[in-house]
Amino acid sequence: MASSSSDKRGELPPSEYIAGELPRDALYDILLRLPAKDVCRLRAVSPSWRSLTLDPLFVKAHAARHPGPLLATTFADGDSCGVSIVDLLSGDVIKRIRTSDPDLRVQRTRLDRVCLVGGRHPLGVPVTLLDPATDAVISSSHDISMKYAGLLKSRKAYMDSCIFGKVPSTGVYKAFRFLEVRPLPCRQQLCEVMTINGRSAGRWRARPGPPGRVFPNHTMKSAVIDGVVYFLMDFSNMHHEYSKGTIKPASIAAFNLETEEWMPPIDGPEQVNSLFLPVFEDPRDVGLLSITNLNGSLVAAQVHHRLPQSMDLWFLMDLEKGLWVKKYSIGYYRREDLCSYPLLVLDDERIVFVMQLTGLLQVYDPKTETYTDLWQLEDFKSMCIYTGNLLSQ
Repeated sequence: MASSSSDKRGELPPSEYIAGELPRDALYDILLRLPAKDVCRLRAVSPSWRSLTLDPLFVKAHAARHPGPLLATTFADGDSCGVSIVDLLSGDVIKRIRTSDPDLRVQRTRLDRVCLVGGRHPLGVPVTLLDPATDAVISSSHDISMKYAGLLKSRKAYMDSCIFGKVPSTGVYKAFRFLEVRPLPCRQQLCEVMTINGRSAGRWRARPGPPGRVFPNHTMKSAVIDGVVYFLMDFSNMHHEYSKGTIKPASIAAFNLETEEWMPPIDGPEQVNSLFLPVFEDPRDVGLLSITNLNGSLVAAQVHHRLPQSMDLWFLMDLEKGLWVKKYSIGYYRREDLCSYPLLVLDDERIVFVMQLTGLLQVYDPKTETYTDLWQLEDFKSMCIYTGNLLSQ
């Protein structure tokens, strides 16, 4: 029997057996079950194992078996710092990429790249694009567009916010930033755009300012979806010298990264807008309003401070018709939830929230109206959803 088995194995093509006598299909099935972290380490076993795990069919099959979701966030460990790719539900670190600057922060995106920026001065820490699959890093130069360069002589320009996106039609990444010009009352929001291709970053280019003042990029005031950057307009301070009229409550400005032009403003949910009108002088009496990207949908989050405290999530279903649908109305059970925001919706309709006071990740189940704690973020202001594949090269 031993002799017969040996003869049969000798008749099989070499590709059927790798790593000694282990059948290729058996190894394929074993590696397919392992997390990406272990597969990456096992590539060093032999050229055959590396070839198998780099095969596009294997990479695609592994991604289907391990759909994530994955979170990218910064870490600091003694003298070491960088970006961690983490399994969002378990908190297990899958990969760490070290960086040289501890001031870099992950920008809140939903891309197959991780985008980092640091500091408020335009000529401070450069904008950086990181590919966690290959560890490739593209950094911009320390510059500012020629049109606005003169502002730096008097140090009146500050980087108010920086947002990243990807143009679907070309696959090109672009960075968008606001430059805040001071002092008051001549405060303005100037815009710049930079293209980041596969190997290098371009220079910042001046672009027209928004149709009215928008909130800076914090606490869910902006979102990027399909190459369009959305900003919640600052209706709490309606009148500015450069505004073209009164800003309607809950309205949203939109910038197209492909054309690099502003689109017509979008009206928010009419029901939300009507809540602000009776107390328009102080919208804080009604609650907080924010926008975010939830699984590719533009969502307006309305927090009600008045009892019973709750959060409504309005999804934009039809841009042309301005159709918003309230899919969730979520009650709070902890005070810190008032400073929370939704990160993503899981396949089973559970919603992952981030507590902005503590950095705690929680999962809310709308079926049972209960929360489950996940794990603690080191820096809740520095994170994003990573949609790439760590096995791709």
